Amino acid sequence: MSESITSSIRESAFKREHTYKRRIGRKAGQISLLFGRQRALETRSKCAVGITLHELITATRLAKAKRELRETNLTLDRIANRCSLECPEYLSVLFWKHRNMTPREYHEQHRQK
Repeated sequence: MSESITSSIRESAFKREHTYKRRIGRKAGQISLLFGRQRALETRSKCAVGITLHELITATRLAKAKRELRETNLTLDRIANRCSLECPEYLSVLFWKHRNMTPREYHEQHRQK
């Protein structure tokens, strides 16, 4: 290969590497800003209403799931989906943690007849 082609390839590789490093650096900065804001938001919500934003979202999802279990005969998969949960297993974990029962037990005890 000629010297100018080799030089051109090296220059191109150098530019790509530095562009990549700049992008990674920017992404890391954006992520740190996001987490910094998230922590501030959590702290503010805890001061304002006594619970964190995460706890509020979880309580809202659980309340909706309880309503769905009382008022419908939908599958657990469908209820989890309606409550913006990734999977029905997580809904079961939430129920066990907060209600000390499974969603099925809750449905059987509280369904409207």
